[in-house]
Amino acid sequence: MSELTGVPALTLLNPWAHLIAHGGKNIENRTWSPPRSVNRLLIHAGKGWDDGWETSVARERVGDLDDLDGIAASAIVAVVDLVRVCNLSRDADDLRCVCNEWAMPGQLHWWLGNVRPLPFPVPCRGARRLWLPEPGTVISVEKQLAVVSGV
Repeated sequence: MSELTGVPALTLLNPWAHLIAHGGKNIENRTWSPPRSVNRLLIHAGKGWDDGWETSVARERVGDLDDLDGIAASAIVAVVDLVRVCNLSRDADDLRCVCNEWAMPGQLHWWLGNVRPLPFPVPCRGARRLWLPEPGTVISVEKQLAVVSGV
């Protein structure tokens, strides 16, 4: 059995997936909690783009996005650890925690750590919520991790 067998993927619109993989975004805002058993995630860049993405912190991290060629879509772009989930702002209209600049009020804040961007994104279809990629996709992701770690 491989290291990533059973590890779920989470599909995000861009530029959010790109920012997790390459821009230091270490909080994912969600209205729902992951299962307690989940401690690692495959980050999947969906084929769509979030038109409401231009928060000041995102604009600062992404730049002007004149060249979108380097931003992968419909592919797994990173492997991350799910460190913890903060729920202090879940039922509030204001930010009641001090998670960081990526945290949004009224959301659960999924803390992501040990971000390992893939050198070559692994193409695959995404899905809503957490989902399990096909075994061949998992093997391709593991090969990319081996390239990164030099194994």
